[in-house]
Amino acid sequence: MMAVVDAENGVVYPPPLSGVGTELEVPMDIMSEREIDFRLDSTLMVLRDACRTARTQCGVYYFNWTGSRFDLVKRVLVDLTK
Repeated sequence: MMAVVDAENGVVYPPPLSGVGTELEVPMDIMSEREIDFRLDSTLMVLRDACRTARTQCGVYYFNWTGSRFDLVKRVLVDLTK
């Protein structure tokens, strides 16, 4: 589960692609590379090894924070059949 919370006013925003049937699964393995990358001085968030429901459309997803939601900027899909 993931949420973005505004530290100043407490408003809670949903994660990117959080609609029913469009969710992203991002593994959180302590021993692997960081799957979620962001910086406090940037609006970009990168999700690595993310997959849509049922492990489809896996790859790296780039999102821009607009101040109230995440917009998908780019995705680089990985072919899992190889």
